[in-house]
Amino acid sequence: MNAGALVYAQLAAAGAVGAVAADRILPIEVDQETELPAIAYTVQLGESADGTAPLQRAVVTVHALAHAESQAHD
Repeated sequence: MNAGALVYAQLAAAGAVGAVAADRILPIEVDQETELPAIAYTVQLGESADGTAPLQRAVVTVHALAHAESQAHD
């Protein structure tokens, strides 16, 4: 499983996220036509670490988009 799929799975499984944006969790960006609230996420992979198990650092950024700030915080 890749890092993006793991991030999506965790967001979709979170009860609060699923309640407001279950079918609007999208990689990279949210189109203007997408109904809000919605979630956009990106995963930037860093260098691999040497060792007996394959390890790789990643930076995950999640953006919550909504018409009102209170919806994004729910």
